[in-house]
Amino acid sequence: MSYSRRKRFNGNPGDTILFSLFGESKRHLRVVVTPPDGDPPQVVVVGFTTKRRLSDTTVVLSSRHHPFFDRETVANYAYASIHSVEGLMQRIEDGVAEAHEPFREDDLKLIQQGILQSRRTPRDIQRYCRKMLRQ
Repeated sequence: MSYSRRKRFNGNPGDTILFSLFGESKRHLRVVVTPPDGDPPQVVVVGFTTKRRLSDTTVVLSSRHHPFFDRETVANYAYASIHSVEGLMQRIEDGVAEAHEPFREDDLKLIQQGILQSRRTPRDIQRYCRKMLRQ
């Protein structure tokens, strides 16, 4: 399956960005799951990790869902976090992050549903997402 969407980041749901957290050396793909809200605008971001034996398997993805994935991958809801759109864009401008292809709408919906269903999603993030995603 061909995936032809261009790399870009505007801070909208489905936009993706590669960056590290917690002093990691490896960059992981992260996706914006909520529309920007507030002043300054903030969004919830979910990362991904390779599927392992004890992984949260609420949402399992593969290369058919996004070109970045080369093996079974899971949404890592335990580390979902809120970021300012400006801060994420600044990371790209500073070269410590990189925009990547956005998720297609149907795949984004899976990820959004999963953040509400996963028992590992922090409660405050789940409440915020329930409000922002109107579910």
